[in-house]
Amino acid sequence: QTLLDKMVEGGIEPSIESFSHVVNAWAWQQGNLEDGDCAEMAEENFQKLMEMDPDDEMTLQAQNWVLEAWSKTVSEDSPRRAESILLDMKRIQKRSGYATALPNSQSYTNAILAWAKSRVQNSPKKAHEMLLQFLDSYENGELPSGSEPELYAFNGVISAWARAGKPEKAEEVLWRANEVRTKCTSLVADVFTYNSVIHAYLREPDESYGLKKILEIVDYMNGNCNEQAAIRPDCFTYHCVLRAWDRSNRPDATLNAVQTLEKMHKLWEAGDTSLKHSNLYYNMVINKIAKNKNRIDARKALDIFYLLQASRFCCPDIISYTSVIECLSKSNNPGEAAEVSLQLFEEACQLYQEKENPEMMPNLRTYTMAILSLTKNPTLENVVKARSLLTQLEDLYRKSKNPNLKPNAYPYNYVLNCAASCIGDAGDQLRAFQIAMKTYNDLRKSGQTKPDSYTYSFWIKAANNLLPEGDLRSKCILLSFEQCRKDGLVNESVLRRLLAGTPMEVLSKLLQIDKGTSPAVYRKIRLDECPPSWSRNTT
Repeated sequence: QTLLDKMVEGGIEPSIESFSHVVNAWAWQQGNLEDGDCAEMAEENFQKLMEMDPDDEMTLQAQNWVLEAWSKTVSEDSPRRAESILLDMKRIQKRSGYATALPNSQSYTNAILAWAKSRVQNSPKKAHEMLLQFLDSYENGELPSGSEPELYAFNGVISAWARAGKPEKAEEVLWRANEVRTKCTSLVADVFTYNSVIHAYLREPDESYGLKKILEIVDYMNGNCNEQAAIRPDCFTYHCVLRAWDRSNRPDATLNAVQTLEKMHKLWEAGDTSLKHSNLYYNMVINKIAKNKNRIDARKALDIFYLLQASRFCCPDIISYTSVIECLSKSNNPGEAAEVSLQLFEEACQLYQEKENPEMMPNLRTYTMAILSLTKNPTLENVVKARSLLTQLEDLYRKSKNPNLKPNAYPYNYVLNCAASCIGDAGDQLRAFQIAMKTYNDLRKSGQTKPDSYTYSFWIKAANNLLPEGDLRSKCILLSFEQCRKDGLVNESVLRRLLAGTPMEVLSKLLQIDKGTSPAVYRKIRLDECPPSWSRNTT
């Protein structure tokens, strides 16, 4: 540009070719998704070129360069300017009897991409309309010989509709590309094209419909990938399927999520690079198992965890360990749940101590789930271990003040419940009650958290289960329920525990029951029959 300007200043008249070279230079200098400064300069020099009355071939070539420059920019008016250039090129082409080499498929594609990249209103619709015009020109034989629709044009419109939250329109373009493919020699849809539509359906508000459409497209890919190798599903495809199953409430969602992750794992191990390896997806499936409302398959969660451990590319973090322990806490195999959970907890702690990796630091939820797992097999030994974990958590928080370790009521409540459910002889139960009493008092005196309804519920359960009838049992229940009532925390669980085994004389006093009332009546009392103030702070 500087040399051209100096030629003009020096009285040397630049040739048409000189302006052409400068237009080309500015067009190539235009960066993708940047402001259109270079495109502006390319067009400015093009206008000077036109003053020299170039022939149609030179005009079309220069226009094509400027068109490509505008297709790269994010300037608000770039799509309109690109479209205007294409229309002018088509007029020249038509005037020549379609004998010119331009505009070709790349010219149309660039004009379409200018609209597809734009953020102006209705730009996806405009890009789609231009794509259809492009296909009409192709089918009517108006493109130069050998010029066929380009995949970039279809992908650009699909991406535009996906950004706009219109997956059905994106899918419409996909199937149109698949239709046109059969009429072309070079147009080949690839996995990226299909993945773009699948990913768009992840944003579908109707999760069931989105899952249905995703599965339909993936089924088509699997059914046709032998004929069209480029559309074989990859890790990114299955990651979209996994996320769709993760959002689904279908009874078979968890099983399908597991099977989908196993496909991803095999592809990763085989060298697939379409999606960065991450333990996030393994954790997602383990958590899906943990949240399954039908049946918790702790063994399957362990299988996924071991699969992650065996991976060559990523390894478990504390979320992985915690989620597996949560699955075990809901297992139907009490012995395995308690034993394996404690092993995993100790393994996580050891890894953190060895590597000091922040991603492996046990947190409040890790401790809480480990304690909960021990309640699956509430022997005195496990009651002692549960209390030991709670003490360890308290000490760690006291020393570190790490907010991720700050205890809430849950670990205290789970220790209380573990103790209240203690399996053993009278000596074991007495020791369990002592642990329950210390835990109950520690929570009440804690400056970090406060008792909730379940604290009182499990404490009453402990008193009824672990103490023989007598003054101590009556006093424990009486004082705790009065405090619960004062705190406004009486809920269904508290009332149910109270009615289950509390001596009649204590119940009569606590519930203000009239003398002579039959136990068959007062043991069926409902929460809504109690004063509302008793439950004012429950949720």
